[in-house]
Amino acid sequence: MMEEMIIAMQEDDGECYRIGVDEAGRGSLIGEMIVAAVAVPCGKAELLPEEGVRDSKLVSPRRRAEIYAIFSRTYPFVVIPAKTSELDENNLGKLTALKIAEALHVLSQRIDPTKVERIAIDRYGKKWGLPYRIKSMGYKNAKVIIREKADLLYPEVSLASIFAKHIRDLRISIIRRWTGVRGSGYPSDPETMESLKEILSRPNSQRIIKYIRLSWATAEKLGIKGAGKKKGKKGKNLTDYF
Repeated sequence: MMEEMIIAMQEDDGECYRIGVDEAGRGSLIGEMIVAAVAVPCGKAELLPEEGVRDSKLVSPRRRAEIYAIFSRTYPFVVIPAKTSELDENNLGKLTALKIAEALHVLSQRIDPTKVERIAIDRYGKKWGLPYRIKSMGYKNAKVIIREKADLLYPEVSLASIFAKHIRDLRISIIRRWTGVRGSGYPSDPETMESLKEILSRPNSQRIIKYIRLSWATAEKLGIKGAGKKKGKKGKNLTDYF
């Protein structure tokens, strides 16, 4: 069940919220991109660093798992995957905006969006009309912030980055077991590239293909048939999710 959405909700306690949004796996050659949105009560957001919440790149995998275990039982959140086929068929920045919109739309149906004070999003490229779309979902009182290094500057975004990274790590671990690929899945990782070359040299290498982003030049260099080009399907609009 690698493609399903993950949603967890707690009781709406009447407080205002600050929502953090971040992604993991955007630059990976293997596996999905994961977008996470987490709603943190306003009075508790600034306390997150005291619990060890940092940008996920600064937190060990074991600690990320611990933080996820604690806060996934505490705060409303949504996790949305972008499949490799979607990543191959769409502009990456636009698709990231689409998945963020989808996550925030689902969240708006499970908490009162008028109680959201702030939505902070780690920058992903052009905005693709996302601030307007967010307001149309009912987040009319929320200040929308889209900026670089938001995962370092806003605790709620740090928490979202940990959620996204932890879920992606779990899903990559499944791909490792199914295919035998090693490493992080990123093209800059020598272990990943070496194991891919080994797997692709075998007669029965099709199992790994569906987890590789075939539109990437890196995939073409690996000699995968049909790799290196977008599939040419029409991308979705923001309104397709509503």
